[in-house]
Order: sequence, then C-alpha cells, then structure tokens
Amino acid sequence: YDLGGGTLDDKPILAVIPGGSSCPLLRADELDVPMDFDGLKTVGSMLGTACATVITEGTDLLEVMRRVAKFYQHESCGQCTPCRQGTGWIAGIADKMHEGLAEEEHIDLLISACNNIEGNTICAHGEAVAWPIRSIAKKFRNELTESIRQRAAALRAS
Repeated sequence: YDLGGGTLDDKPILAVIPGGSSCPLLRADELDVPMDFDGLKTVGSMLGTACATVITEGTDLLEVMRRVAKFYQHESCGQCTPCRQGTGWIAGIADKMHEGLAEEEHIDLLISACNNIEGNTICAHGEAVAWPIRSIAKKFRNELTESIRQRAAALRAS
C-alpha cells in the first residue's frame, strides 16, 4: 500500500510474482520475507528483474498460467529441443486446462514437463517457463483441480 497504492478494489492478495514472469510465485502466506535476493531465496523464489506482479483473489490462475506459457513458447528461439518442444507442451496443457478439456492428471503432466525442461536447455529460457508454471501447479494444486473440474462440467453441460 505504501509503494504501490494497494490492490484494485482492495481485493486480498492471492499470490505475488516477485521478480518478473520467470520467477516462482509466492502464496500470500509466504510474503512476510525481505524482498531481496536472500529473503526470496528462503521461500523458493528470486528477485529476478524486480518487476513484482500482484495477483489478487478471484484471478483466474489457469489464465495466468496460460499467458505465461504462451509468452515463453513464442519467445523460444527453437535452438534446443527441450525448450522448443517443452514450451509447446506446457502451453498445450495449459490450453487444455483453460478450455475444460483436461483432467486432474494434467497437473502432474505439467509438472513433469517443467521438470524435464529445467536444466536441459542451452540458456535459461527453459527455466524461465518451468519455474513459474511449476510453482503455480504445486502451490495452487487444489485451486487448479477445482477449476479444471468446474470447466469440464461447464463444457459437458453446454
């Protein structure tokens, strides 16, 4: 509130991406740390470019995940297979989840794809997609599961 003026409509914070889109997200209950390199490391994230993004309650996490995945898929240079193919896999899974065509098991498939990209690319671009996507999938698994179920039910009903 002191530096950014608070959240839109004073909605409670759901998560924060502390240092740009490639950083693992922090849940609201993880935010009581110094926002510096060492402090964020203690909660499994990083300062990155220091471009914090605040995500409020009610935000569609599947849409956040899909946008991040699409961005990194588009920006991949295509030089190495794990990134070229992996970013496409991640974006495709995120699309299925968003469209109501996924099952709960797709969350584990998403985590597996992230694990297979990380550490296997020429540059850090692979990690840049893996870290935020995996953190959403792990830290917000219950929310994603519920959203997947609701979207699938809505699709069946239409």
